Amino acid sequence: MKKITFLIACGLLLATFGIHSSYAQTANAGAVDSTFTPSGTFSGQFFGDISDKIHADSLGQNNASNGRGNSEYSLYQKAYLNEQLRRVYLGYTYNISRNFTTQWLAAYEEGYPGAANAIGGFGGITTDAAGERSFYLKYANLQWKNIYSNATLIFGAQATPGFVPTSETQWGYRSIEKTITDKYGIIKSADLGLGLYGSFDDAKNYGYDLLYADGTGQKLPSLRYKKLYVDLWTYLLDKKFFIQLYGDMNRYSGELSPHDATTLKVYAAYYTVPLTIGFEGFMYNIKNAAVDTVISTKTVETNDIKTIGLSFFATAQIIPNSLNAFARFDMFNPNGDLVFDNTRSWATVAAPVGFLTSNAGNGNGAQLSTKENFFVVGLDYTPYKNVHIMPNIWYNSYASQPVGNYSKLVGSSSLSSDNEMVARITFYYRF
Repeated sequence: MKKITFLIACGLLLATFGIHSSYAQTANAGAVDSTFTPSGTFSGQFFGDISDKIHADSLGQNNASNGRGNSEYSLYQKAYLNEQLRRVYLGYTYNISRNFTTQWLAAYEEGYPGAANAIGGFGGITTDAAGERSFYLKYANLQWKNIYSNATLIFGAQATPGFVPTSETQWGYRSIEKTITDKYGIIKSADLGLGLYGSFDDAKNYGYDLLYADGTGQKLPSLRYKKLYVDLWTYLLDKKFFIQLYGDMNRYSGELSPHDATTLKVYAAYYTVPLTIGFEGFMYNIKNAAVDTVISTKTVETNDIKTIGLSFFATAQIIPNSLNAFARFDMFNPNGDLVFDNTRSWATVAAPVGFLTSNAGNGNGAQLSTKENFFVVGLDYTPYKNVHIMPNIWYNSYASQPVGNYSKLVGSSSLSSDNEMVARITFYYRF
């Protein structure tokens, strides 16, 4: 797969520069367009909450590392009042010429204390060595617009095509919750690489996105594996209906035991000003990522892990430019079609999103992550342009699951279904 992705990337570059060569041979190198005035714009946003944890999961706080309750609220006990600044962005975009633009973005993002290595996409708090809030580099790129008809080539740290320009934008409430592929860390929001983005027609009703990148998001890569992002999209019904077909592939784990990983996603939305409804579904597959041992025969089996998620959302305008409503429902299954009972013991050789992790509570056992259902509903009040005050109810439920030392006895006891519920007032501003 490494050779395939490399050849695709090389082909992408050759095709791009081949198409552009006729322009390059006739244009003067370093020519300045005297009719264009370079200019730049600053941008920024922040959002945060005041929240009250109405209900806590029966597993209790301080147990987020063993697979149940991996949200930003899992470490807090019932009735805990919290103030949280979840995102600050400061960006600058500079138009160098008609065809060249550079983009910069510094980010502060807050998950919850000690979550830097937690399952899923929540992450920890962006801090420096002294534990104080700090920024990191999210975007830094150079964009070559119209490298050929309706196409832009981007090099550097950039948004991936997975959800940022599509489902996140059309959902419109990243300040309330990440999209499902972002929430569970399935797709990175940004990555460092070379991307080609374009449309097949001048009306921009049909298009494509390609990105060949590190696959590690904002983190420095530790291995030489790369990730290929690909999608096709279309607008229909006078651009009111949008469809995206997305896929990516890379390798997971170490050099000695690599595992091919692929993501397939479909997203569709009816997108208008008074009403938007959308659906997003994905399957994330890691080949030969889990090992089970049949206890009676000591037979060792390898299994693919298929993580599956579905998300449905709706937003509606109640009072123009003043009051909106929003709601979303997600279903998440980190273990796919694998069956867990007391006939097998389990382990992983490539830790996927939300599957099996080390369980410090029982020594050398393994803890099974559980199916989740997520729901959020709220109102969006805009007292002034770009100022949003949003009361909302955030709810995440967990299915029953076995507990204990899986290497010795699976299914000996279980945790019942339970949930976390949080009442919040979210504050959001952008410029």
